[in-house]
Amino acid sequence: MSLSRKAARVKIATAAKATTTIADLMIDARGKLEEAWSNGHGVLQNPTFLRSQIATVRRQMDEAVATLDAAQWPSDPDYDAAE
Repeated sequence: MSLSRKAARVKIATAAKATTTIADLMIDARGKLEEAWSNGHGVLQNPTFLRSQIATVRRQMDEAVATLDAAQWPSDPDYDAAE
């Protein structure tokens, strides 16, 4: 396997790992935001808990954005070289 082919495969695998990290963070965050949060009167059931969930989601989204920005995303030539 040529070095450029190997490098392209490593780049793709690394980007796939970043994609999984981002997806996991987003799925977990979505779950936190979808939890029941109002009572039968349309009022927040537990504002303190919701604030905590939102703060956690914010940290998760910051981590997702940092992962997105740090990744070296493959280009079409990388995919071509990997084959």
